[in-house]
Amino acid sequence: AGGAAADAAEGRNEVLAFLRQAGAELYATQFLRSGFDDLDTLKAADDADLKELGLPLPLVARLRQHLEALRTPRGAFDANHLVVRFLEEVGLGQYADALMRNGFDDMDILYDVEDADLKDLGIPRGHALKLRKRLREHQLDSYQEVPAYAQAAPQQRPGARAGLPPTPPMRAPQTRSHMPTAVMRSMPTEQMKSAVERSWEHVQVMGTFAVGEILYRHLFIVMPSAVQLFPSHVRTKYREWSSDEVGDESNVFDSPALRKLFSKFINAVGCAVAGLHDNSKLVAMLLQLGQRHVNYGVHEAHFQALSKAFSLTLREILGAAFTKDVEDAWAMAYSFMTSIMLQGLRMGSSGHCEPIECTRSTASTMQASDSAPAAESPEGAE
Repeated sequence: AGGAAADAAEGRNEVLAFLRQAGAELYATQFLRSGFDDLDTLKAADDADLKELGLPLPLVARLRQHLEALRTPRGAFDANHLVVRFLEEVGLGQYADALMRNGFDDMDILYDVEDADLKDLGIPRGHALKLRKRLREHQLDSYQEVPAYAQAAPQQRPGARAGLPPTPPMRAPQTRSHMPTAVMRSMPTEQMKSAVERSWEHVQVMGTFAVGEILYRHLFIVMPSAVQLFPSHVRTKYREWSSDEVGDESNVFDSPALRKLFSKFINAVGCAVAGLHDNSKLVAMLLQLGQRHVNYGVHEAHFQALSKAFSLTLREILGAAFTKDVEDAWAMAYSFMTSIMLQGLRMGSSGHCEPIECTRSTASTMQASDSAPAAESPEGAE
């Protein structure tokens, strides 16, 4: 009897320690009274059980992640898993277990990891910075590969628009000579690149979700009609990325889905900042990003509005550090990035040539568009 009592006490202590780590210690009494008094029983708890115990939805989502990690034995991950291999290659393999057990088990998900996540996992600041840097480089390199849909038959390409030729395969320009004159003219100097990189370090400390929220609010103020690009069914689609999403979508100025969507843009900016010193890789990435937006109803005017909103976002976050030199550096860098993305957008709309040939043949068009009001592209299907 004494042994059984000791085992029961040990089980309760393990449950209490688990709940404390997950930030749910306030609900310990409900768990124990409901029979979740040892880890084996707790592992079997599902969302319905957690909700029945009266846990708020955000806490249910957090506990779900912790429970999934609890169910996965340590060291049980395949050494050939892409995330594990990446971490080993960059000299951070010791964190594979912690990252995989906490749901960062896909490279696309790992790209979105934030400083707060890494801190919660106990990863030292220096290694966190190293990981973020290597992730940006890896993401940049991934754009050098030809997308799978570009090799597929036209009817197989996801999101293809009726009546338009298939978008040609992306091929990365390899030298500066492949860039249009308008793009070359907006290329930031090395001093400007350094100013952009230094200021971006301060911006990303806030986290991509927080910065994304500031950005989309400024965008909707600068260009109220941009709200029409994100109707409720589109926002619902982005909320379906993860069942962790909670919150009211009735107010677009306080939308969990838009925070997530615009955090993707912030991640893309971070990736572009990391590639400022490698133009061949950066051009390939930005061309593809521009081309992908053909199907989203995005026009060139939206890029201009986003540029203003992004500048206001930087000003809000950096405060006094957003000096005239920093503002000019970002204006030049952003102009450089958007010039290439607009070229990709035009190529996706026409579908008549590959990036290298298009950038040569339409250089004069891009130069003219820099000095004249942007004309709207045909409306794309969602």
